[in-house]
Amino acid sequence: MDTKIIGSKIARVRKEKNISQAQLAEQLFISPQAVGKWERGESVPDIITLNRLAEIMGIDLNYFSENFKSIASETASSEPQAKQSYDLSPGKEKN
Repeated sequence: MDTKIIGSKIARVRKEKNISQAQLAEQLFISPQAVGKWERGESVPDIITLNRLAEIMGIDLNYFSENFKSIASETASSEPQAKQSYDLSPGKEKN
């Protein structure tokens, strides 16, 4: 488990939701300094707090895993391949 990756994901989703570290800390009943430590990769929340964080942010708990890929990024990365294979299919003439 890479603390830097988890920290950057916490910071990213917090900023996307336009929530300050202090506001997030208040909702989790922890100190703002703890949130700052997470975001800098100096520590990580325990699994119960991580689960609560996912609930507050309205995201899947798996978002914090290193191998998590969102549906949007999977779709975006597969579309060019699908289009490319379509354009290169045999018998297809370009006008």
